[in-house]
Amino acid sequence: LSRESSACAAIFDGAKAELSRLKGDRGYGDDNEADYLARSFRDEATECFVKAGDCARARQAFAEANPWVTNGTQTFERTSYAKTCP
Repeated sequence: LSRESSACAAIFDGAKAELSRLKGDRGYGDDNEADYLARSFRDEATECFVKAGDCARARQAFAEANPWVTNGTQTFERTSYAKTCP
C-alpha cells in the first residue's frame, strides 16, 4: 500500500466504526444522519483511493459502504470514478 492509500484506509476504517456505532445505537430504519454519513464516507473514501491510484481498494470501499446508504443501488460502474478506474 502506498502512503496515500494507507491514509485512505484510515479514513475508511474510522468512518466504518462510526457508522457501526450509529446503526448499533438506533437500529436500521430511516436514519438521515447515518445515511448522510454513509454517503459522504462512501464518496470520500472512494475518491481518496481513486486519487491514490488504488482502483481495487476504491471499488472495495464503494461496495462496502453502499449497503449503508438508503436506496444504495448505484454501482461503481455508473459513477465518475469508473472513468479513472475502469
